[in-house]
Amino acid sequence: MTMLSIIWTFNDFAIVYIMTGGGPAFATQIFATYTYEIGFVGSRLGYAIAISTSLMPFLIILILALSPLLMKGEDE
Repeated sequence: MTMLSIIWTFNDFAIVYIMTGGGPAFATQIFATYTYEIGFVGSRLGYAIAISTSLMPFLIILILALSPLLMKGEDE
């Protein structure tokens, strides 16, 4: 559940964008809203794709690091 919660946090685009749009002075800017702003508002789609693709190795490493810890808790 912890791993899914972390992954879903990276995908909370709709709530943040509708409520604050990145907030005053980018206070509530998350990765998804930043990528949207760069890609669609700023018309820099290639840069936005590069940013979002660079997040994938980080999430894979996070999943691989958390999996043994979370599985150990299930065995007990």
